[in-house]
Amino acid sequence: MISMTDVSIGRLAELEDAPLQGMTIKGREILLARHGDTWFAIGNVCTHEHCLLSNGRIVGENVQCPCHGSMFSLRTGEAKHRPATDLVPVYPVTVRGDEVFVEL
Repeated sequence: MISMTDVSIGRLAELEDAPLQGMTIKGREILLARHGDTWFAIGNVCTHEHCLLSNGRIVGENVQCPCHGSMFSLRTGEAKHRPATDLVPVYPVTVRGDEVFVEL
């Protein structure tokens, strides 16, 4: 069953090629990340200097900000490496059939 807050963001075939993808969904900057077969969605804006995390890189189950090296957990949004200390929001991701949904 699809929640009223679930938003379809695309089909797997369209999203699988890039491990990090930034998008704006209902006014929110979201980073969609794939690590292996697991999908994550977190806030796309670094809490340190407001750089886009989608321009960074995946390091394990974290994303590293391209500006100053802050690192955020893809699971919890927690700032794992300074200079950022504040977490980013986390959004549940589900895959149904061949479609990916983010819950806002």
